[in-house]
Amino acid sequence: MQEIINGIGDRIREIRESRGLSQEAFGKTLGLSRNTIMKIEKGETNPSSETLNHIIKTYKVSADYLFDSKQYGSFSKNGLSVADVQKVETFIDFLKFQHKSGTD
Repeated sequence: MQEIINGIGDRIREIRESRGLSQEAFGKTLGLSRNTIMKIEKGETNPSSETLNHIIKTYKVSADYLFDSKQYGSFSKNGLSVADVQKVETFIDFLKFQHKSGTD
């Protein structure tokens, strides 16, 4: 699952930098510390589903962009169990639904 985390961290960094925000300022908008943002961007920790949803809504980005699915078309399934793959796919669908419906 590390490959997925790194991809998300890269997109989060792009979102933050495109708005000219420091890690500290970006973290404040999400209720997170600068250290947590740094770890997410480096792929050292997973952002929570609540954090991902907050980023999608606050910064008006799609789940497709956040997961970079337009570039890669899918995520690497190497090393993941069938159950893990299903969980990731379900989570992506959940984020897409929330983004489209505008629900919290």
